[in-house]
Amino acid sequence: EQVYHETPNHPDIARTLGNLGAAWRALGDGGQAVSFSQRALAIYEQVYQETPNHPDIARSLRNLGIVYEQNLSDYSKALEYYQKALTMQKALHEGKNHAQVAQVLRDVGDAYKGLGQQEQALDYYHKARQMQQELQNLESTPPPTPPESCRPATF
Repeated sequence: EQVYHETPNHPDIARTLGNLGAAWRALGDGGQAVSFSQRALAIYEQVYQETPNHPDIARSLRNLGIVYEQNLSDYSKALEYYQKALTMQKALHEGKNHAQVAQVLRDVGDAYKGLGQQEQALDYYHKARQMQQELQNLESTPPPTPPESCRPATF
């Protein structure tokens, strides 16, 4: 952190703290993972306070949800972070279908499943599946054939 002595709240520091959180999560230490991830989120929120809907903030919110769900089995807290991440992802992608929105929809479903709320879980899983299918259809649809008048002349 001394590298950015004049600007201690720098996105690179937040990114490194987030990476440390992910490493602790992988090692199974949810407490350390939450600590580092929350510090990363706080820096991102301060750095991007002019544009509060930012991909780095959304990713940090989701990462905290993952720790609370997978490492600490605190599904209520996971749901809280996932819902915030979902709201931000929807804002970032202007309500349009996007793979990151679908991913967080699935995460919300996982949190509801952990809470034993199967109906809500199914609802979010269906939303995620529908969005993923629509995205797949967009990717596999060939571009439209131009009308005859727009095609290059052949000799």
